[in-house]
Amino acid sequence: MEEIIISSTITFILTFFVFYILSVKINKHKKGLNFRQSRKNMPEKEKTSNVTNEVRETNICRQDEEVFIKYMTDVSMNAALEEKAFEAFLQPKYELKGETIVGAEALVRWITEGEIFLYPNNFIPFFEKNGFIINLDLYMFEKVCEIIHSWRSAGIKEVAVSINFSRRHLANEGFAEELGKIADSWKVPRSLLEIEVTESIAMENIVQIQRSFAALRRLGFSVALDDFGSGYSSLGFLKNMPIDTVKLDKSFFDRIENQQKFETIIKHILLMAHELDLRVVAEGIETEEQVNLLRHFDCDMVQGFYYAKPMKEALFKEELKKQSKEMEVDYSATYAVL
Repeated sequence: MEEIIISSTITFILTFFVFYILSVKINKHKKGLNFRQSRKNMPEKEKTSNVTNEVRETNICRQDEEVFIKYMTDVSMNAALEEKAFEAFLQPKYELKGETIVGAEALVRWITEGEIFLYPNNFIPFFEKNGFIINLDLYMFEKVCEIIHSWRSAGIKEVAVSINFSRRHLANEGFAEELGKIADSWKVPRSLLEIEVTESIAMENIVQIQRSFAALRRLGFSVALDDFGSGYSSLGFLKNMPIDTVKLDKSFFDRIENQQKFETIIKHILLMAHELDLRVVAEGIETEEQVNLLRHFDCDMVQGFYYAKPMKEALFKEELKKQSKEMEVDYSATYAVL
């Protein structure tokens, strides 16, 4: 069993009681709380990512959901917001022709003072059920506005960032206006903010989704349909959706049984999407073979571990700086030749 050191914030004190009820041995540590994970209830592996500066992850067992929800009170969740325990990690989107960063997706991580973090799948389902997801989504949106504002203030060539939103926002008639006010308060061009909604959400109430997407685009935001291909929608569904970008789900590229059929499908999805004036982002790209195939069929952007994992904003900022300097060198060399 592995020991996980967790700082004694309000949020994780409550988590302490969750595991106490589940009869998990708990001991105090001078830097926080030690959770001794039982082999029955907790995963044995703890992964470390060098891209996220060796920030460690911890997982909540699916069978513990009901107890976890019971103890995840408004007080603890709002305390986490106030303490900025939720952080935006950025995963770059690469344009394939020049292999340059042209965008990013903001992905939330719940981080403690001890740099231990929870992945979204550990807490987003709980927040969807209790409604706290609304507060978290808006917090992430404002965080992204703050990040882009900092780039602009530092003279860094900014890129558009996409933010995921829950279905709960789309029933709000004033949703687009609310986002507009937040963006304007940070003096961030709305064109640099992309609103992502999953395919499954878009299929729930098509009329309402169309109205919400249209309102967002009227106010200058771009809209992306995430996880396309993971459900039962079709390319015909896309022609009626007021969107700018389609993100091909990772499942497209997993367990390919017939390479020829796979290539035919990808080729025609890209052709039809471009005919509809839609940008296409391929998600979950991990191999050079996938990159070469997508480049051959003129995919606009890719996102995945082949290029980069989600990273802290500071590291992403350094990548943008590095890219800007390289582009300046290339421009200077071209100008000298001319």
